[in-house]
Amino acid sequence: MTWQQFQSDTADLFRQLGCTATIEAAVKGVRASHKVDVYVEFVKFGIPVKWVIECKLWNRNIPKERVMTLKAIVDDLGADRGVLISSKGFQAGAISAAQNSNITLTDLPGLRATAASDLDTAAIYSIEQRILVARHTLNSMYTREPTEHGFRLKIARNLNGLDPMREMGKLSVLQYGTERVRLGKPPFPVGFDTSGDKTISAATIEEFVKKAHELLVESEASLRHAAGA
Repeated sequence: MTWQQFQSDTADLFRQLGCTATIEAAVKGVRASHKVDVYVEFVKFGIPVKWVIECKLWNRNIPKERVMTLKAIVDDLGADRGVLISSKGFQAGAISAAQNSNITLTDLPGLRATAASDLDTAAIYSIEQRILVARHTLNSMYTREPTEHGFRLKIARNLNGLDPMREMGKLSVLQYGTERVRLGKPPFPVGFDTSGDKTISAATIEEFVKKAHELLVESEASLRHAAGA
């Protein structure tokens, strides 16, 4: 097999799953443009997802440095996941570097066996990242005002009618919902009813991701509106 065929087989696998897969894509990031072996795009539960795939047809195990390089590219592109596919294997340092990250190390047969499940995982990861960004944005809207007994939080400026505490509550429920998804413990909380007292939950992961996406779209729009105040 040539490295071109290796890339082509990888792209074909994702296309069979309904994804868009571009070979040797030139993708512009925040700091630089990157040439990606296979750039995968798909929509899962209404959420756009991007994966960066590197195909290594090497006769030696992949070192840690290649994992760190891929992680930097994924971060710069704002992609949801990086996948490093090796025809040989991985050094211990590479395996350690990829743990607890959004980098997957695999071979082509292993990718074929797990890709469909990984697409679901990517959708949850995307939700989690959006929650973190929104919470960070909300936190930046407060200042700490010294008091006799320590400090108190104070709204930094006019927020165009945004209620930061209410938004933070909504995001906290969604965060708890993602934790229950990770644990495989339905139902999965997604928000409150109109009274604000009763929690609304989703029975399936698909339903949770769909509703979480809709709620995050609303929150993100509110935050953009407040930022323009």
